[in-house]
Amino acid sequence: MKTPKLAISHKNTSQFSDISVTIPYTQVDLTASNPQTIPVSINVSDFALPGTYKVLLSAKTPDVTVSKFVTVTIE
Repeated sequence: MKTPKLAISHKNTSQFSDISVTIPYTQVDLTASNPQTIPVSINVSDFALPGTYKVLLSAKTPDVTVSKFVTVTIE
């Protein structure tokens, strides 16, 4: 049986580049017997406008996509 690849992606609602999302890799091998933690870093620039933004994190196999919004509040 072939091990499926899990594709990782992200998008944010900021119109500017003041929110950056860093994920160290864009694909991982997925097996039920080997769960993995995928580190995600969300950073904002010193010049970011105050407000509440959403960052969409997604994981996708050929059959299924799972997405979750993360709320980022800049004060």
